[in-house]
Amino acid sequence: MSSPPPGVTPGTQWLPARLLWAAVLAVVCLGGAGLAAAADRPHTQDQRPELSGGGDSRAAPWLATLQGGLESVEADVADLSAAGRRVLIEVSGSSTGGLEAQLAAGDEAATNLPGSVAALAALRDEVPAGVVPWRLGDANRARLALVDEALRLSAGLPATWAGAAAEARAARALLEAIGRHDDRALAGVHAGSEGRFGEAAAALEEALAALDAVSFQVAAQAAPLADWLGAQRRHDEALLALYRHVEETGTTDDEEGSRLRAEVDDARQPLPTTEQTRQQIVAEAHGRRLGDALSDIEEARGVILEAIAADADESLDGS
Repeated sequence: MSSPPPGVTPGTQWLPARLLWAAVLAVVCLGGAGLAAAADRPHTQDQRPELSGGGDSRAAPWLATLQGGLESVEADVADLSAAGRRVLIEVSGSSTGGLEAQLAAGDEAATNLPGSVAALAALRDEVPAGVVPWRLGDANRARLALVDEALRLSAGLPATWAGAAAEARAARALLEAIGRHDDRALAGVHAGSEGRFGEAAAALEEALAALDAVSFQVAAQAAPLADWLGAQRRHDEALLALYRHVEETGTTDDEEGSRLRAEVDDARQPLPTTEQTRQQIVAEAHGRRLGDALSDIEEARGVILEAIAADADESLDGS
């Protein structure tokens, strides 16, 4: 058997050497890839804190001033919220004795709020030199986003309150008109039962006039008000016609009197209006709009409180 030519390594000798060098090259490549990945970390606050650290430090005093502005706005919105809740309770319970005081408190808060919002907006616009908001860290950008949202929502609250106050005053007018109707209708029934038909007719005319004061709301409101109004009007008109007939003829035993008595029986409604019916009418007519307004106020306050809490959290973290 001849010997291999000089310089040629048998397979059993050169193959392990080649595999060893391949392994070394693989390790070197993998190590280089790891170094490249480590050098090119994601540009986030956690991975590259040096990118936002300087801006966050320069922005810290400015962000601290925003805290005071947020607290001033929150105080006015809290007053508005408290007044709104009490107004809703008054109206929902068909009790308007304390309504004007609550409306006055809400009006005062709504008057003060634009000044607080304007002051906060001015602070927000006074970005310090060397601070680029979009280059701040994640937490501080989130804080500014909450401030901006708080400003946006708070700016619309005076108009929201004006609508809610108008709704509450309309609800009070409705309750007062229902009360006047029930009072005069009941007085008419009592007078008629005692044979004072002229007085009874006059009282029912006043009751119908009270219904006229409610009629303008029917087109825009829900069914319970329209149903109640129609039923009461049919009853009052039928009873008024009967009393006028008796006043003119002195009897209800003739053919016309019998017909009028039958119409009264067909239209008869309980008097005065029950509290449950009154509450349902007012809730359907005005409760939803009042509830929507209060929801808008609470949404704005929630964002403001979240922004204040974010400031407090950052302060505790030393940012």
